Amino acid sequence: PGAAAQFNLRSKDLPGGMDIRGINGSIKASLATAKSLMLAGQTLSNVDFVVGGTGEGGIAGTLGENILGANDIEYDLPDGLIRLFRPRDCGNANFAYWAGSKPYSVLQLESGGPTHWIIATVVLNGHKMRALFDTGAAGSYLTLQAAARLGVKPSSPGVTPAGSMGGLGNKLIETWIAPFDSLQIGD
Repeated sequence: PGAAAQFNLRSKDLPGGMDIRGINGSIKASLATAKSLMLAGQTLSNVDFVVGGTGEGGIAGTLGENILGANDIEYDLPDGLIRLFRPRDCGNANFAYWAGSKPYSVLQLESGGPTHWIIATVVLNGHKMRALFDTGAAGSYLTLQAAARLGVKPSSPGVTPAGSMGGLGNKLIETWIAPFDSLQIGD
């Protein structure tokens, strides 16, 4: 809300009383439209922003699927880069141009549905499960139900309490750290 006010963006109610939900709760939100947004040397027009939260850490906001989903994205986190692409007529081209002769992995993403979440099948301790790839998450998490399907519970040997976790909402969730033998992502 502070950044919206700073940039003179007027907010209005989200359609249908929508709110923002995270792993630990929800917050009331509104909608503001910026006339223009400059990103990577390109000007985008009439960009919608959901307004809500507290703006912790000096962050003015978050770029979401409505902006990032319009392009192909390469996250080169070790080099501190995010590259946006608009591929055209690529056919069966190898998009791992950066790999050279180094091995790389290909991950088939789920498609369709009402969102553009990045969801794929991974194999944890030999068991297939759907995973959400969340570039905004501070760590990797497993639901208690998914861990239980693998035979891991908070009382299992080697599992240690990790305290409470917070996030978008105002609810805290109790967490544990558990060892797993293997995680396979892609090929």
